[in-house]
Amino acid sequence: MKKIIISVKFPLLLAVLCAGAYVAAQVTTRLASTSAAPRAFVPYTLEQHTVARTKTGALEVTEQRIIAVRSDGSEVWLGTFPGRQAMGPIRRLVRSNGWTTIALEKISARISQMLPAREQQARHEKVLDAAKQCRFPYETPVGTGTLLGTRVSVSEYSQSPDRRDTNWRALDYECAVIATRHERLRDSKWTVDVESVPVLFAGGEPTAELFDEGFYNQLQEMPPSEAQRRIYAALNITETQCPRCFNPTTAGKLDSDYFSAQASKK
Repeated sequence: MKKIIISVKFPLLLAVLCAGAYVAAQVTTRLASTSAAPRAFVPYTLEQHTVARTKTGALEVTEQRIIAVRSDGSEVWLGTFPGRQAMGPIRRLVRSNGWTTIALEKISARISQMLPAREQQARHEKVLDAAKQCRFPYETPVGTGTLLGTRVSVSEYSQSPDRRDTNWRALDYECAVIATRHERLRDSKWTVDVESVPVLFAGGEPTAELFDEGFYNQLQEMPPSEAQRRIYAALNITETQCPRCFNPTTAGKLDSDYFSAQASKK
């Protein structure tokens, strides 16, 4: 399962500022392909807490996230970071046509571009997994059950003998990922490295406030490199502390994709 923030570290900010890559890594729901026939999605609102292991070995909540999906396929993700208020809330709005905006409230900035067609198609195809008990071929079935009153399919996947991922997907909500757990084998025992824990799940159309375009319109549109510069300044992150955060090649690639997307919209 790819959708999880393990911890708020410097390199993560690069992913946040790359709208396409970040959306690809973070989306838990599906978006219909632009080539697919319009259809209704199953709407819901999910709140999750990401719990990660710190350097001391203790587990702590590193992110509180709300995910809301409407029947037209549009989706909002809103993340806040306890203990790291300098990060500020980060929002992402994926509209029904695939046009996506990431809002960085700390610096009053937004980054907008189209979700790549291949990712839209992947989300459309994922809906079809509902007929397959919401499992991928490489996963091992664990069973089914209920989580917060929602029917779920539970599956496991091991990338290596000492790592194990478990996913809980909602059978009645097009395989939306309700919870995840990433574990590592230590001293012959499985221990949690990071997990995404659901605290609320509600079917039905989410509140319209989460999708308010007025909020995004009040922010300044800017390319990823400028947003990166501003947020690192706000967090007092220097090139000495994190050289790869200031890699000009990476910034150039992000901006190239961004300006191409902006031009295609006009």
